[in-house]
Amino acid sequence: MPDSDVDEQIRTFRQRLDRELAIPEDKTIEDWLNQEFRNPTAETPIEISEFLSFLDVRPFLKVFMPNYQRFKIMESRLGPRLKFALFLVGKGCKTVMDGYRMLNDEKTRRNLGFRKKPTYEILREFVNEKLPKVEIELCKAVVLEVKRELERLGLPAFKHLAEDATDIKARKTDSEAAYSGYYEEHGYKEDIMLDTDNNIPVSWTDIGINECEGYCLPDQLKAVFATGARPETLAVDGKYATYENIAVSHTTFNVRLVYKILDDWVWNSKGEPEEIKRRYQAYREEAGFKTNATVQNMLELLFKVGDYEHVGAYYRNIAMTWYHNDPEGYLSEFHQRSLIEAHNNRFKNEIRAAKNVPKGRKKVAQFASLCHLLVHMIVLNRLRHGIKTNLSSVVYLT
Repeated sequence: MPDSDVDEQIRTFRQRLDRELAIPEDKTIEDWLNQEFRNPTAETPIEISEFLSFLDVRPFLKVFMPNYQRFKIMESRLGPRLKFALFLVGKGCKTVMDGYRMLNDEKTRRNLGFRKKPTYEILREFVNEKLPKVEIELCKAVVLEVKRELERLGLPAFKHLAEDATDIKARKTDSEAAYSGYYEEHGYKEDIMLDTDNNIPVSWTDIGINECEGYCLPDQLKAVFATGARPETLAVDGKYATYENIAVSHTTFNVRLVYKILDDWVWNSKGEPEEIKRRYQAYREEAGFKTNATVQNMLELLFKVGDYEHVGAYYRNIAMTWYHNDPEGYLSEFHQRSLIEAHNNRFKNEIRAAKNVPKGRKKVAQFASLCHLLVHMIVLNRLRHGIKTNLSSVVYLT
């Protein structure tokens, strides 16, 4: 084969490789592989498409397989489309068309991985139809990867949690949204469980604006445990600190619930050890009854048969004793709950979850999940490049 033919085949191969990897035309593959990650700071803010250019989303693309019959052919095209969806949220775009217009800028387009500008319909279909079908599975996969990266860097992964709900104000024309006298608005709520060591949302769920978020706690903890994490504490406010939730946290999940001790709370005699022993004897015929049971064995059986007040009162009495003996020590642990309040404020304002809200509960929930997904991808991008602090910050992303 003549040398000219060999050279031409090499050039053709390199062009195909460049297209697959979305390497900008003004860079060689060596430059692209060796590009230095830049973490945004006050001195050097970074445009979000540039930040996303360092993000490898290929490990997550298999979740789209059910959406595409020719997935192998489509796979390399999905990475840029996913980054575009994140770009929409990061830029605060009101519509897909707003983000699409930004792709007129070649640098933005290249940063997101597009070799050429795709059609509007392709991106609209992906953002509004394809992505929502796999969003839950995609978020779970990214949370798992975040956990692995935290552990790789020696950081605590989902060890200390806080939970609270935040309101999302609905559009005036949203007929599905209910009115809340507490929030004085029509809207929805998002219940969020936060890793307080790293300020990372771990689990979330949408609820009606007038629903009690306290009922979300068991399923939220179940979702965290599904990642393989074994949290030690969970800080909550009074709406979550029911006898049943206290019992569930301690008995089912072995997670210590930390909550504010209210002034009108009184000692509950049902939680005293002697009362626990007496109550336990009433279930001698139950499977699992032990004649030489420990207090823990007794509490587990009482929980199994539905005696939540006895079990919850036992642990709440212990918390009240600790608080009265060492209020500063108790409150120092409870105050980690303030971190979820700060996060929820950032979620609505800096991450723009309270802006550009669509109509309808289902679409609002999908939009909120996309906002969480953006946060997780930002966290993951930093962790993969060895950054250990301010993981979820979006302040200097422009």
